[in-house]
Amino acid sequence: MLSLPSRSAARSQSVQTLSILIFTLGLSTFSANSFASSNLFLNKPTDKQQLNPQTALAKLPLFFEPNHGQFAKEVDFAVRTPTLEMSLQNTEAHIYPLNQHTQDHAEKLVVKPLGGQTQADAWRGEEKQPGLSHYYEGNNNKQWITDIPHYGRVKYSNLYKGIDLVYYGNSNQLEYDFVIAPHADPQQIALGYEGVQAISVTKDGDAHLQVGKQTIIQHRPIAYQLIDGKRQAVDAQYVLSNTKEGKPAQLSFKLAAYNPDFTLVIDPILSYSSLLGGSKTDLSLGLGLDKQGAIYIAGHTQSTKFPGQTSSSLKGSWDVFVSKFDATGNKLVWTSFLRGGKTDYAYDIAVSQAGQAYLVGSTESANFPTTAGAYDRSLAGTWDGFIAQLTTEGKLAYSSYVGGNGEDAIRNLAVNKKGLAFVTGYTYSTDFPLTANAFDRSLGGTIDAFFAKMNANGTALLYSSYLGGSTNDYGNELAIDSKNQVYVIGQTDSNDFPTNSSAFDKTYGGNLDAFVSKFSSKDKLSYSTYLGGSEFEVGATIAVDNKGQVYAAGRTTSVDFPTANAFDTVYTGGGIFLSPS
Repeated sequence: MLSLPSRSAARSQSVQTLSILIFTLGLSTFSANSFASSNLFLNKPTDKQQLNPQTALAKLPLFFEPNHGQFAKEVDFAVRTPTLEMSLQNTEAHIYPLNQHTQDHAEKLVVKPLGGQTQADAWRGEEKQPGLSHYYEGNNNKQWITDIPHYGRVKYSNLYKGIDLVYYGNSNQLEYDFVIAPHADPQQIALGYEGVQAISVTKDGDAHLQVGKQTIIQHRPIAYQLIDGKRQAVDAQYVLSNTKEGKPAQLSFKLAAYNPDFTLVIDPILSYSSLLGGSKTDLSLGLGLDKQGAIYIAGHTQSTKFPGQTSSSLKGSWDVFVSKFDATGNKLVWTSFLRGGKTDYAYDIAVSQAGQAYLVGSTESANFPTTAGAYDRSLAGTWDGFIAQLTTEGKLAYSSYVGGNGEDAIRNLAVNKKGLAFVTGYTYSTDFPLTANAFDRSLGGTIDAFFAKMNANGTALLYSSYLGGSTNDYGNELAIDSKNQVYVIGQTDSNDFPTNSSAFDKTYGGNLDAFVSKFSSKDKLSYSTYLGGSEFEVGATIAVDNKGQVYAAGRTTSVDFPTANAFDTVYTGGGIFLSPS
């Protein structure tokens, strides 16, 4: 039973700002230790783990992927992380600055060793890393490319006579070493640049490369030799040469005396802290953990200049990605990309105790990757929701559309011990897929919320129903308890949103109300209630604890939002409150 006081009659005062709400259903006290996630089997991060998805991605160690067909054919190796985009093409390094909202390749930075020896397939990966990449592009599984290895270094042997070029780096800088064999001539080396408007060398010996509005720093070169097991420094400086037109053209090296009988290493360091992110946007929306504490991050990328854009990719579209890190957040285990021909969004991720990742979102791609035997392999409307499951190795176990003839989006999911996926979102479709026992079989307004349940193999909907009134209703999040009862939260502007006899509030009170609806394990509506005051409420998030008590959070502009045993009973334009169920 809901124990909040009745809705206040005072509805005259209007406040325009939104407040954050936390309301608990059924309790007057709150214990963080009693919480279960909306995915019951999702562990909570510790303070030592990376909680922010964007920050975790920014810590991604630098690795190189060989081209197995996932990149354009001219690419030999590529770095594809949210902190750097680079492809190695023949002897050249193509580096893509942040926020270049154009397809003009002249705006990238190209580092070109001048006068080197061009050789086919000269790049070789070194220091193999534990991570793998998987690319699921389109709905033809013969075109999917998986198990692409990661390397910590790549080497181009004998670029100049007796001189190798090696690339490596970390999350903040890219290094490329020229490894000069005994008695080889370092004066062969010269670096040209494309996409650079100006080059200057500072009094500290750093080279400043002006690329568009950004200055990229190539630090003063470090040179050394290993002699009798000891590292011996060799003074090195840049020498700037100009073309006949007077424009800066190339850098070479001036070296102090060294021992020609031993290998010499010259190490320029390119700082790309100003180049974080893709060429447009990389958005991380979901974070999950398994029982070992491994971290899973899901989102979508709009990086049109990622070297992963193949000739068949639609440039400018959003692609879905999922990355798994170890429990420290410092080691990438695998990354999987799901790509259709148009725009694909990921909205949420849940992870089972066994480490299977479940992903939901929406797509307008008619060729979004789906699997044989999936519940629905065809785009039914302008946008469909999707549900996908990845194995512990990041392989696509199943992927299915879920939608009707309009626009549909799955915004949130939870997964139980049996691997059933419980989802909610919104639909414009008059023929959204429903089961025979659906609570509501008709689209009531322009937009309805929905609640659906997918079986463990992704081959059938076990339950699906509209949830809404005569205007606009959105399902934002859901939670499941230990008895597989489901709690859905969202917002509605329908004055006839479905409520029942056990509802705390059966009356639509404002311009927009939050709602909370509970379904039993038998898929029956246990209770459904409005929750709001006289103005605007949005039900944003919900969770259930080990005692079956429900906690929800959202936003309000109502001075008369119902409170009970509240820390703060007065709306002043902002605040947090609890309201138990």
